Amino acid sequence: ASIGSDIAEQFSVVSVNKATLTITPTVSGNMTVNVAWDGSSFHRYNISVRVVEQSRVFSVLPRTLHSSGGGQITVIGTNLDIAPISATLGGYPVNIFSQENSAAVFVLPELIEMAGQNVVFKVASSDAEVLLEQGMNVLQPIRIDEIEPSVLYTNSKSLITLSGAGFTNHSKFNLANLSFVANPLSSHECIVELTALPPPGDLYLAHLHDDLGSKSAPRFVLIAEFEGRSIQPSFGPFNGGTQVLISGSGFRKATQTLCKFGNAVMASRWISNEEIECVTPPFLIGFVSVSISVDSISWTNISRFEYTNSWEVHRLLPSVGFATGQTRITVQ
Repeated sequence: ASIGSDIAEQFSVVSVNKATLTITPTVSGNMTVNVAWDGSSFHRYNISVRVVEQSRVFSVLPRTLHSSGGGQITVIGTNLDIAPISATLGGYPVNIFSQENSAAVFVLPELIEMAGQNVVFKVASSDAEVLLEQGMNVLQPIRIDEIEPSVLYTNSKSLITLSGAGFTNHSKFNLANLSFVANPLSSHECIVELTALPPPGDLYLAHLHDDLGSKSAPRFVLIAEFEGRSIQPSFGPFNGGTQVLISGSGFRKATQTLCKFGNAVMASRWISNEEIECVTPPFLIGFVSVSISVDSISWTNISRFEYTNSWEVHRLLPSVGFATGQTRITVQ
């Protein structure tokens, strides 16, 4: 056969019904193929040829996968639709969902056996040419082991720490019907800033999920509120050491409540849900504000405390008295 004015090429006979001829066109357009059966008589066939570049793959997203499966891998490239392409993950075939010129999407199966491993994602063309090989990190199933703190207060800044497994940059934290961005420190720990809270006084379900289709089992979070109403005594010596009782509501033994005198922060001792005890730090003579907090960030003001001159006893007058009592004593 001769193609246009190109030099004649020899067919490769496959069978009595099929012969093949490999051509390498350089431009798009119509092309005439002349086939000579006996070297002299020609049969002429007109064909249309479209010249395109080979399929190319530039990148793959994401590169971190969940072992629970159900997510997708997107292959970015050019001319991905001119011929079928296939993919394997860790040597196992991956089903293709869509194939367009600039992107192809593959659907992930369950990857439990690959959890915690780094596996190879391979994309190949229809003629088995490898277009890309990329290492993929398969995470453990997304899981929450602990929420700290597990009691959240409406009158405090709620910054919580989650520990578990399978955390990624796509993770989101759900509390009741509210959703927040989770900021992972690692695949086993993340921080969530709660900018809003459900109404206090109840337990709420919380879980993590991500855009890859993975979701953790739910855990319970208690939403509470606390209040400080009074402080007794309301005065003491400037050198500190006065034990004061703060009365209020919502104090919890499992939550460390902090007391602040002016700008000095002190730990408290839990007595009951209505009372905590603090010891005053040294301070200058005068009045200071007293506030309490459960996170050292948001503070609730209670009252004022007066620092006075320190107490010093010089003598008692008289120094003797009757055993029957009723002696009036002057303390100087």
